[in-house]
Amino acid sequence: MIAAGRSYINTVDTVGGKEGKGVTVKFNADGSAGGGVGGAVWSRQTPAAPGGFPYGGHEWLTGVTTAFEGGQTRLYTAGVGERVGFTSEWGLFVTKLDDSGNILWSRNDFSPTNAHNRPSITAIDNGVYVASRNDTSGIHPYLKKYNQDGNLVWSKTSAASGEYLGVASAGGNVYAVGQTNPETANPDFLIESWDGAGNLLWSKTYDRGSAEDILNGVVYRGGRLFAVGSTKGGSAGGTDGILLEIDALTGNLIDSSLWGGAADDSFSGLAIAGARLYAVGATRSFGAGGSDIALTSFALPSASVPEPATLLLTSLGMAGLLAARRRDDLQRGVEVDLQSA
Repeated sequence: MIAAGRSYINTVDTVGGKEGKGVTVKFNADGSAGGGVGGAVWSRQTPAAPGGFPYGGHEWLTGVTTAFEGGQTRLYTAGVGERVGFTSEWGLFVTKLDDSGNILWSRNDFSPTNAHNRPSITAIDNGVYVASRNDTSGIHPYLKKYNQDGNLVWSKTSAASGEYLGVASAGGNVYAVGQTNPETANPDFLIESWDGAGNLLWSKTYDRGSAEDILNGVVYRGGRLFAVGSTKGGSAGGTDGILLEIDALTGNLIDSSLWGGAADDSFSGLAIAGARLYAVGATRSFGAGGSDIALTSFALPSASVPEPATLLLTSLGMAGLLAARRRDDLQRGVEVDLQSA
């Protein structure tokens, strides 16, 4: 199991004062202890000092993915850091490591992005896609493709106003999700698809009751996209976690499901195993109190499930309303496991 994040103690800083840097950590999949820090097999500062940028400021990793190349496992990480000094406009960087934690290459991008942006990354047959945000002229979603050797194949800035927070690829296309207008009170869901050459195939925005809508992750299965995030539209209170099912060919919304209670709840990531979709996030409605970890399991629909007649939500920025499906609708296959964070 590979994890990516930030460490102050287990990293070094060769420029100016000490700040935390990105770190990649490998754990045994069975949970047994390794010989590294905290029971890890190994941990590596990523990239090596001075970091993703020569400035050597605050940096952290926000995404990691694995790839199988030439019979060997390779790791790719994405992160953000201070590119030129103390400013809210940071930059993103991408690093490739081998399975032993040796850094093979690192590439940075001085295009300004927000310090709170969370670049995401997904591997493909011949490289990776990195989804982020570009603040050069307004706020726009930003997508980059690198090959296995670290060469930039192309970079694209979407015409939409918003940012990407999750990315997946399948069948030669890439799918990125996030939010529109992230600096406003009520952003909408944003989903866009590009082909492998960097051509935009479709762009969709969806709104729930003129409230805050955010997507944080996406996966592909059988011609459909499944995206998770949070919404305040028609929620049980505060934000609810949301799961959207989307036609990957057209971007049309097929279905949605909400999960939450009276307080704030949200999903931040997801994965598919067998016939189940697992969404992970945070809850203040359930658990031991405060903010707890939430793990929710959804039964994946069969390919024959028709588009529901109650679907009223519209796309491309048009006003719309999706008939709320509360927890009774989730009895078809939702199991919740909560544990205190």
